[in-house]
Amino acid sequence: MAGSETAVETRGKFGGRALDSIMNLDGLDHASSVRGRSVLALEALLVDAVDLFTHVKQARWNVKGPNAREMHLLFDEAAASIQDHADVLADRITTLGARADATARIVGRRSRLPEYPPALEGPNEHLRALGERLGVYTQAAQSALDAATESGDIETTDVLFDTVHRADKLTWLLFAHVDLDY
Repeated sequence: MAGSETAVETRGKFGGRALDSIMNLDGLDHASSVRGRSVLALEALLVDAVDLFTHVKQARWNVKGPNAREMHLLFDEAAASIQDHADVLADRITTLGARADATARIVGRRSRLPEYPPALEGPNEHLRALGERLGVYTQAAQSALDAATESGDIETTDVLFDTVHRADKLTWLLFAHVDLDY
């Protein structure tokens, strides 16, 4: 494998999958190695995005209070944004020649997000819990962006830049509603 990282080090960064479990990289050129690393980073983010989507839906289904309708609409908007971007990540993965795998079972095993707290009800509780998870997701996306930029994968860099931008915007949108008499 090209580069200074071992398969174990790379696997730890990108959700437990080795490059060779996605693509056969033995003896391939540097561009193929970069592509394989991009796939690993994108797959890990796809898994996290699908998990984040379910966290937002969990909040939407269980939020209580006088402003529940407004929160439902906010959480529906957030879920739609995450779902749309998950499709962008999956499209990039398949464009790079790999499979986009993010079934519920795969997501349950590989997600890097903390489990969503089961007993939340109030809007602020849900907003803070989602903000925490978005922070984890944004940090992972930024790390993947940095790696893609360093490796010269311009197309994946564009996708990941958009991922970070969307996550930042969504974090702002959610936190803009915290402590507003909910």
